[in-house]
Amino acid sequence: MKRLIEQLSSNQNGLSEEEARKRLQKLGENKLPEKGKKSLFKLIFKQFKDFLVLILAIAAVISYLTGSMVDVYVIIGV
Repeated sequence: MKRLIEQLSSNQNGLSEEEARKRLQKLGENKLPEKGKKSLFKLIFKQFKDFLVLILAIAAVISYLTGSMVDVYVIIGV
């Protein structure tokens, strides 16, 4: 623990206000970057990148075109 405190140039009581201000100016705030919201289109497109999902979507379209609505609902439910 002592070695870690030395490496961080700190002490048992934490940083002094002056040292904290210096580090804040030098390093910036300790915040995670905000992630932007993903659009519905991007979310759907991402799902179709998986090969199995693509096959299921094609099977659902074929079932719809042949009039097998029960099969369409089952495939979409998966």
